[in-house]
Amino acid sequence: MLGSVRRHSERLFAAGHAHPAWATYGGRAEPRFLGFLRRNVARFHHLLLSLLLGAPGLAPAQPSSLSGNVFVQEDATLRIEGRTIHLFGIYVPATDETCYFFVRPIPCGPRASLALEFFIGARFAHCDIIRQRPDGTLEGLCRARGEDLSAWMVGNGWALALPYAPFEYHALERIARTRGLGIWAVPLGPRYGPTLPE
Repeated sequence: MLGSVRRHSERLFAAGHAHPAWATYGGRAEPRFLGFLRRNVARFHHLLLSLLLGAPGLAPAQPSSLSGNVFVQEDATLRIEGRTIHLFGIYVPATDETCYFFVRPIPCGPRASLALEFFIGARFAHCDIIRQRPDGTLEGLCRARGEDLSAWMVGNGWALALPYAPFEYHALERIARTRGLGIWAVPLGPRYGPTLPE
């Protein structure tokens, strides 16, 4: 059947009448979609390999949530299952380094990250991922010990609420500032106090 249709189409082409669904390739008439596949087979092959093997240009899949043991890094980001997670809605300014001499082994590091690490301890954390940043790190709403870690950091004076953060975070920041907690422990004028990054 296809052979007779092809011969009929070739006769039409020879007579100067082109069928809209057929075209000539190498002097032979064949369906246009076959010609399209032939011209783009290399592109389809490359796309398939990219999806299966993970091409460098493709961003890694973003998980919806992560749970597990937590490693608190010096900038107060969390490391869970090999992924770096920024706590949602907060900015952790740089703080002086200190050591906790009342635990063994003695941990040392920035005060904010040590405070977070000591609070979490050896417990698991669960993070609901909100977005992936351009650098490949994640931003998530994380909980440990039944507490929202972003709210805990702001409420204890170790972080500032970002403009898009929930109202609760801004209220906790004002309370921490009033009580002189964390980074607010030493009274500083507005010119010298911690500020959000530009």
